[in-house]
Amino acid sequence: MIKALFRKQFAELISQFNRRGGAKGKRRSTSSVATFLLLFALVFVSLGVSFFVFFKQILGAFDESNYEIYYMIVGLIATAIGLMGSVFNAYSTIYEAKDNEMLLSMPIPPSRILFVRVTALSAMTLLYESAVLLPAFIAFCMGARVSVAGLVTAFFLVIPLTLLVVALTVGIAFVVAAIARRVKNKRAITLVASVLLVVLFYVLYFRAQNAAMALVELGTVPSAIRYGLFFFYQMGTASTGSAFGMGVVLLTGILAYALAYFLLSKYFLRFVTQRRTVSAKGKVGVVKVGGRRQALFKRDWRLYSSSPNYIMNTSFGVIFSVVIGVVAIVQSKALLDARAMLTEALPHLSGTGFAAVIAIFTCVMNDITAPSISMEGKRLWVIRSLPVPAAEVFCAKIALHLVVSLPGTLFETIAISVIFGAADVVGAILAVVAVVAFTLFTACFGLCMNVRRPVLDWRDETMAVKTGFSVFISIFGIMMLSFVLMGLYFVAALVFPDWVYLAVLIVAIFFADYGMLHWLRTKGVARFDKLG
Repeated sequence: MIKALFRKQFAELISQFNRRGGAKGKRRSTSSVATFLLLFALVFVSLGVSFFVFFKQILGAFDESNYEIYYMIVGLIATAIGLMGSVFNAYSTIYEAKDNEMLLSMPIPPSRILFVRVTALSAMTLLYESAVLLPAFIAFCMGARVSVAGLVTAFFLVIPLTLLVVALTVGIAFVVAAIARRVKNKRAITLVASVLLVVLFYVLYFRAQNAAMALVELGTVPSAIRYGLFFFYQMGTASTGSAFGMGVVLLTGILAYALAYFLLSKYFLRFVTQRRTVSAKGKVGVVKVGGRRQALFKRDWRLYSSSPNYIMNTSFGVIFSVVIGVVAIVQSKALLDARAMLTEALPHLSGTGFAAVIAIFTCVMNDITAPSISMEGKRLWVIRSLPVPAAEVFCAKIALHLVVSLPGTLFETIAISVIFGAADVVGAILAVVAVVAFTLFTACFGLCMNVRRPVLDWRDETMAVKTGFSVFISIFGIMMLSFVLMGLYFVAALVFPDWVYLAVLIVAIFFADYGMLHWLRTKGVARFDKLG
């Protein structure tokens, strides 16, 4: 039974990579799968190389007497990345999976279902952590002077660390499920909890980063940190060959994992089989009649706002843009100092172009349209059965992206433009236009990719919003483009004023927007009509 459940769980995951869009789930060609895997490997290797360079640099600050500090820092960063990658999957994978009721109706013990689900979650957590732990270990082998026993224990530290991160992830999911069980609007509670987790994560992450740099400069670990971060300190000692440290972290990881699994096994059935009650009271009042496009937009808005997974996995840029705008206002003096330094190297820089490229970079984290067709799932026939042109369906999804993304992005752009380049009025106006054009670009690009490669037969929403060719290409393709645009800006600032760069950028982006909108109205409509 366990083997069958494992085959089912991992077959569903693998199928997202080798299956084309549509409810029939036709297999992709070998070249398509190879291209996707090559792109994924390229992104993974790029991330690993950046971490390797970072760890190689900080390793030079240590010697044989304080190598444990190095692996403390590695453990903290890997824990942060592992939590960030898996914490939003845990709740939907365990408690909101669409096949929970089907599996529980079979003669399968709930503990076995949980074991398979948690194991799959552990595999994904290990994948996220390996982007940090593998380059850290390679840098450690190349630069550290430790015994063979130290290198062996350093390599196997991935096991207790993964167990601890999975335990924390499952524990967070358990708390969210326990709270959601006692309130009517479960999705609202999940969303609020997710936002708080994101804020808490970044607060702790940046504080931990500052603390890590302080440890590098100090060269020793104070007693308060040894006991406050006991697991990570023992992880550091284990990397130098300490059998006691390895035993402590392994025992801690196993106990944490066992406790999390025990809580899940005890309350899983109760949380999943909770009956939902619906109030019989209706609203009395005047029924408002809206247009067709307004109705489509409201439908997409309900689909978006009712799914915490959809919001949190596609709208990070909204949070970042607001935070960056507020920081720019609060730290305006630091911005002006940075502008003075940049102006020495870039004589034509006025700052408005810089505001635009920073806002463009945050747009990368808003990919609301990339899974918008996939989120329809098996309900796609509903929208296709309505007497509504497919082009208007596309317009509603693009409008949703713009309504969600633009306010925060424009606030960020205006804040930085006013502080960083207040004298350049023309540049500030062009910066706003450029950001609007690029936001439309991200919306159109994500929708084009999703029309070509939708995932309609997903088991839970996480598969729709986090896996699939369209989401991957939208995020990393636009991220690469934003890096190119940022590099071109600094090159252009050597010769031209910001408004010239922004004017050329606006023309280029609007041509791209027009091309994608034309494709959606013609070939995109034809592909959409064939889905399902």
